[in-house]
Amino acid sequence: MPRPRVDARPWLQDAEVLDVVLHRWRDATPNVAYPKRCWTARGGRLVLAGDAFGGSRVEGAFLSGLAAASAVAGAEQ
Repeated sequence: MPRPRVDARPWLQDAEVLDVVLHRWRDATPNVAYPKRCWTARGGRLVLAGDAFGGSRVEGAFLSGLAAASAVAGAEQ
């Protein structure tokens, strides 16, 4: 079993990990990434995020999620 980069034990508590599967969805890679980290509809009621926004790697998806969270938090104020 591959060892994760971040130790998840604090979040797992007493749970036991039985299996881990890593999979790369080769058909889910965006052909062209949207130039911004997320897309927000007028009024902020709809926000799209993911690896198609700012990079097809997990880091791009993570940063896109942060941008989406910021957009949602800003729309709630």
